[in-house]
Amino acid sequence: LSDMDDSARISGFVIPQTIDGALGDDIILVDSSLNDTRFNGGPGRDSVVVVGDSNHFDLVSATPVHFSDIEVIDIRGDGPNELTLSPSAIRAISDDAQTIVLRHDADDTVHYHGNWIIDTPIFIDGETIHVAREGDAELRIANTLPWHNPLNGLDSNRDNFVSPMDMLLIINTINANGARLLRAPANTQELPPTYFDTNGDQFVTPMDILLVINFLNSQRRGVVAAEAEGNELTTAPGERQFRASASNSLAPYFYVASDLPSNSSSLRAGDLSTYSI
Repeated sequence: LSDMDDSARISGFVIPQTIDGALGDDIILVDSSLNDTRFNGGPGRDSVVVVGDSNHFDLVSATPVHFSDIEVIDIRGDGPNELTLSPSAIRAISDDAQTIVLRHDADDTVHYHGNWIIDTPIFIDGETIHVAREGDAELRIANTLPWHNPLNGLDSNRDNFVSPMDMLLIINTINANGARLLRAPANTQELPPTYFDTNGDQFVTPMDILLVINFLNSQRRGVVAAEAEGNELTTAPGERQFRASASNSLAPYFYVASDLPSNSSSLRAGDLSTYSI
């Protein structure tokens, strides 16, 4: 690439083994028909942009392309695309800052391997950016759902657990302000303090509460079944594990939603109840 801001497209029809970026902000357009091509971004803000659809880039296991010294991965393309990443992958492909900006649409799928922690969102250049960290690796996620936790949609308070507190926060905001459209923040002051939108429809409604209830009940049933059979609960290797918090005093109970319409603007005390097992 030249010393000016440039773009290059790499596909299965292009043979070069290594492409070195120039001093400017380089853009490389890629699809999943890549061979063993390597792209080294070099100085500047360098981006890997996925074109087309139905592409899957696995940055955790074997992958047909290796990137280094890049700052942005954009998988929006022309339709649904898929990306698998981990903190170690971010460290390997990023520059010394070990930070990657990830851009994706609602129809894309991102698999987050590792022990990411979701941090407070930030506001940059007119948009909400979700921030995930593990150690010195940082992932800045730009998508179309500013009120939805990108790592675990049910974890509304960002503590890396799903607990009754997550549904309580949603109940409180509905009781205070009603079920409503969650508008995209226009400045730093409007950034979401809590991820109320558990189902990703850009509204906060009782349905967001119901999803948390269903998860907590399913986890409790799994624990009861495992204890009855003398087995331990396990998850697949490499997958993120989200669990109900055992420290909350309500955790040993099942939760019951009684007549919880999705368009209700307020909740009554009788709408939620618990029973011991």
